[in-house]
Amino acid sequence: MPFERDAMERATTVDLAGVRVPVATPEDPVVLKAVAWRGIDKSGITELIVRHRADMDFQRIRTTLAQFFEVLEIPGRLVEFDRLVSDALEER
Repeated sequence: MPFERDAMERATTVDLAGVRVPVATPEDPVVLKAVAWRGIDKSGITELIVRHRADMDFQRIRTTLAQFFEVLEIPGRLVEFDRLVSDALEER
């Protein structure tokens, strides 16, 4: 899966004290956190969704995760992820 290459291509560059730094889109850390799926990752996913929900491409996240979960042989994780997203979207 070319996820890492695509994530770098999607990143935007910001200037931090004269240094140009690539910054990931909110979707890409969500994907990485959903693959790791620790408690701290689930909290991070919720926070990213709460902060960036208006600008997030949830279909791209879900499609990418479906591919990861198929390779990892954990297709049920997608249902858990959908539940987490639903709960996060209800916040605020």
